Amino acid sequence: MSCIPFAFASLITSMTSLSLSYPPDITWIEQYYDDSSLNSCSDCCQTTDGGYILTGSWSWWGSSGSSGLLIKTHDDGNLDWVQHILFGDYTSISTVSQTYDGGYVIGGRYDWSFIFIARTDSSGELIWEVPEGSFHGACYSIVQTSDSAFILTGKAGSGTYSDILLWKIDPSGEVIWERSFGLQWDDRGYCVIEQDRGSYVVAGFIEEESSDDHIYFFSTDTDGNVLSDVMLGTGYAIDVVETSDGNLIVAANRRNYPYTEQNIHLIKTDELLDVQWETTLTSFIPACVRSIDVIDTPVELYALTGYASEYANPDSWMVYIALADSTQILWEMTFDGTDASYGSAVLYTGEALTIAGSGNLYDPTGNEALFLMRTDSLFGSSQGSSGNPLELVTYPNPFSTECNISFELDFDGYVEIAVFDMIGRIISTPADGFMQAGPNTVRWTGITDDGSHIGQGLYLLRIETSRYVEVTKVVYIK
Repeated sequence: MSCIPFAFASLITSMTSLSLSYPPDITWIEQYYDDSSLNSCSDCCQTTDGGYILTGSWSWWGSSGSSGLLIKTHDDGNLDWVQHILFGDYTSISTVSQTYDGGYVIGGRYDWSFIFIARTDSSGELIWEVPEGSFHGACYSIVQTSDSAFILTGKAGSGTYSDILLWKIDPSGEVIWERSFGLQWDDRGYCVIEQDRGSYVVAGFIEEESSDDHIYFFSTDTDGNVLSDVMLGTGYAIDVVETSDGNLIVAANRRNYPYTEQNIHLIKTDELLDVQWETTLTSFIPACVRSIDVIDTPVELYALTGYASEYANPDSWMVYIALADSTQILWEMTFDGTDASYGSAVLYTGEALTIAGSGNLYDPTGNEALFLMRTDSLFGSSQGSSGNPLELVTYPNPFSTECNISFELDFDGYVEIAVFDMIGRIISTPADGFMQAGPNTVRWTGITDDGSHIGQGLYLLRIETSRYVEVTKVVYIK
């Protein structure tokens, strides 16, 4: 497995606790694919028996067709059953939720441009599907409501012009009402939830002009009438979750056309959608979020997954996992797999994270796969807290002309070495990039990032790798 995880912990800012400054261990990874197909994962949720249901698409080599894919696993990731669902020549499932009777409701699109919604029993066998005719659009999110009906969102229309779709369907698959929202361009709803107070919240984007999309989310009553809406800066909202106190966390990605740069953006609102705060997170390399879950600790934390890439090209995407608070990323990891690898869903259960996504993490040259991984407890990791695991040595120290920074890596991965002055400013970055496993030496001549020479005195040197963050002192003398 090619695995490139990394941690980003602030030297100056105190963390919630020492263990939360470092990523947890991965306890297991399971992959699901066969030798003649290409597979992708779009969604995952935990089931009432402690296992998981994953969904996505399955396509075969040399064909433009594909079937929707439902995969049920046990709590340890071992396979329970697989179901293929096909409408027309092409079917892709975007969303899955478990129903109150132990079955599942799914949504997506078929034949590239037509919406479908379906309900299955606990074994994935179809019970019903809607609509029976052809309706242009796609379903991106569907959940069962407290009155046993279903609420779904997505897009209505095809091509350049579409509206945000919001439908309510009764338990037998009959449409109760349908609504559409948006402006004149491409508008989409990516996620819908029911609040504890009974209203519905949709997160997505609207375009004021072509290629000018804005983060957008709104709430409605049980009849689909808008109660409140919020439009923010350029980008798109991708997920929304309700916190234990009834507030909302919206996960979004800020971007600027032509979308070569994106940043994860979090927004917190009260139950009426009044914005309490919003923050753009700075990641180690550019990253986009696809799913968020809330960790209800004294300082509220957020688990994130999506993809990270130095480039806009999806072929360079890596699976991205991070833990953040309302101001910063506490740690982050990436996993390199096949082209366009990404995390689709993150779930916080039992003090650990479960992440589902796409990408062959064992063999980056092999077939694309769906994967499911589970971390160790977020609160039990002690990485970086003892000894000198990197065998970090600086010599000579004190130094007058150059200082050698020697360390040993037990994996290939990203390394950052930063030098701080005694008031906490980064003055020099002697290393910031990919390094090979084994012994490594970086030479620093005392030159700052702006080209000037440091003055005599004490400095702090921090080295960050995937599993450890170490700090040592260096002294410059003339």
